[in-house]
Amino acid sequence: MATFKIRVLSATLCLATLGAQVSAAETAVGTNAVVTPPTVLLSTHGATDTGVAQGEVGKELKGGVSKTEVAPEELIDQLVISAYERDARASEIRAKEGKYRGSLRKSIAKVSDMAQFMTAYKGFQASSEAADVILEEKQKLKSKAAVEWIKQKQHDELHPKVVSSLMQIASGLGMSDPVKQQKNVDVGVKQLASIVGDEDAKRALVAMTAWAASVKESASPIAAQEPLSVLKLDSATKKLMESSLQRDEIVLETKSKLQKYNHRSKLLQATAKVVNSTLSVAMFSPTIVSPAAQIALLAFLMATGGPEEAKLLKELYLDRRIECRYKMINQEATQAINNYNVASITGNTVLVQFCNLTASKMGGKDVLAQAVTEEVADPASTEPTKAAVASDDKKVGASADKKAGDVGMNPPGTSL
Repeated sequence: MATFKIRVLSATLCLATLGAQVSAAETAVGTNAVVTPPTVLLSTHGATDTGVAQGEVGKELKGGVSKTEVAPEELIDQLVISAYERDARASEIRAKEGKYRGSLRKSIAKVSDMAQFMTAYKGFQASSEAADVILEEKQKLKSKAAVEWIKQKQHDELHPKVVSSLMQIASGLGMSDPVKQQKNVDVGVKQLASIVGDEDAKRALVAMTAWAASVKESASPIAAQEPLSVLKLDSATKKLMESSLQRDEIVLETKSKLQKYNHRSKLLQATAKVVNSTLSVAMFSPTIVSPAAQIALLAFLMATGGPEEAKLLKELYLDRRIECRYKMINQEATQAINNYNVASITGNTVLVQFCNLTASKMGGKDVLAQAVTEEVADPASTEPTKAAVASDDKKVGASADKKAGDVGMNPPGTSL
């Protein structure tokens, strides 16, 4: 029997060693692979440009370049991709994505989790990794969950910067004073160039200039309005955030993954308690029941998603993904509402339209107009009156006295 136990443990260690060797081999292959980043093309709107060039034999060549309009929503996505490709870890993240996407790597990860459960060969690695994730230190791409979190974290940090830069450009393009217009546009282009590079910043300026011109032609100028109150700004921001969180793909995807853990049936939860406790006790048996219980426990854990330690670490990464996206949505919702307020006060039609498009992409069509026109709830109307509170107190007291009388007790009078 002792020999059988030793064989089981040896086989588990061999599987873990195999996983480590395959991981090292895949890392070496990924390091040597050449990854070509995607090309980001920014098109602009305007009339067809013609160019003239001299051929080798002195013949004049004429050609045309057609320009198509890029909506600000599409322009934001293109610039975010461009900014992401400039990051130092972009190529490493792409290589790791390909590595952890394979079915072989998924199988190795499961075997590694089970080996960790049986032998604890990773030592303090799990607790150390969890602390690094919480404190955002030593962000290593050691698993699929880690790669997804770090990639999204970089995206969610770049997105608000790009949006604020384009809002600054839109604010300048909507001004009537040429001096102020140029000053504000230059500030926005400078910040955008630090994020996406000079070339893409120039193309974005051309696209924004063409879009602003079409807005001025099609939309009627707006008159200066009264500023929104503090409560209205707060209410509109919350409304936009709620609408955005209900539509955001990352939030919905992450919630779906988390609900696999907390939406288990009561029957399955009770079964897991019974099976885990029974097989854990059976493992201490000096008979052949012990190795059989170990194998049965491993099979049950694999069928239910792996050890709890591995599940908790995955949930931690998912929590960080939701937090990153929440911060991004909160920041951009605040930007949209505040800049819309400024544009309404100053009569900046271009900035109003840009804020509307940004908010519509986040929370749906016309969500910004609905948020700023919705009446703020009066706190006095939702606060219970003193008479209602007194009536509720009497009902609660009478109910408590009745329950106490049923069990032969007379508790002292209390008030809520």
